[in-house]
Amino acid sequence: MKIAFVGEKDMVYPMKAIGADVYPVEEMKDAPSIMRDVLSRDYGIVFYSEELHSRIKDLIEEYRERPYPALVPLPGVTGSKGIGIELLKEIMKKAAGITLGGEE
Repeated sequence: MKIAFVGEKDMVYPMKAIGADVYPVEEMKDAPSIMRDVLSRDYGIVFYSEELHSRIKDLIEEYRERPYPALVPLPGVTGSKGIGIELLKEIMKKAAGITLGGEE
């Protein structure tokens, strides 16, 4: 299974070290076109930095229901924005009716 990472230049090298194909985003305005290109390829998992999420949210929604690729947000170099846990909460609630964190 092929793995890709889309994100800021600072995060690219560690991901490359673990064997992922990397797609650095130097300007945030380019994030949607880079992500669209990556999603058109044959990847099983696409990691992306949380910093990009607001720019690529529509693409994430479009691909969320598909079995592949799995789209996984990772905290950036400045720390977590909580996007990953929020997406996981949505998935768990939708799939099993479970609310993580004891909310509701």
